[in-house]
Amino acid sequence: MRIFIISYLFLSSYSLLGSWQVQLTSLPACKASNNGAIFISILDPISPYDIPPVGFDYLPPFEVSIENIVTGEMSYTIMLFYRMTIHNMRSGKYKITIYFDKTCFVEGEVVVDELVNTLQVEEDIQDFTCNKKASIGLIPSGGQGPYAVTWNNNSNQMKINNLDPGEYCYTLTDDIGCENISCVDINPKSCEARHNYSVKNYESSSDRGIFQI
Repeated sequence: MRIFIISYLFLSSYSLLGSWQVQLTSLPACKASNNGAIFISILDPISPYDIPPVGFDYLPPFEVSIENIVTGEMSYTIMLFYRMTIHNMRSGKYKITIYFDKTCFVEGEVVVDELVNTLQVEEDIQDFTCNKKASIGLIPSGGQGPYAVTWNNNSNQMKINNLDPGEYCYTLTDDIGCENISCVDINPKSCEARHNYSVKNYESSSDRGIFQI
């Protein structure tokens, strides 16, 4: 179980009726994986369990934009309640913008930290031959079991059999979402045609002459 939660407290607004804050927290992601998460909460810092917060005059749904500050990649989602979780996040620094209406919005930054990815896999490959199709077996280790795999041929087995030549890609995932992604090329081995001949001497005569093999 991961218990690493990094909290970032950002934007606040106050009214005569009370106060509210937008709080951003994150769950780290394994390297090269998208198992991180960002949590958004609109709450009253004094009474965080009051829903909606006292003095908060906007009703969901709210549009939320997520921008990767380093790559500039943008995505959008809808916040249907006063708390939400954005799943499938890779490690990085993000700017979160919440639009309450066409003129009012708040924004802040949150970091999804990167965890060391200890998930490893050994590939057991039996190549394609003239009289036998190929197979690929995966032997995972590290990370946190149990493990799951998906292939680009729609299989979810650790070993796939009866394979023709081609490229077979897989995504191996452990129990906390760390991933190991790779591809295996199956190439046909050259098959030399072999023919056995037996030759016998044969002689025949006829009214048209004599021929010999």
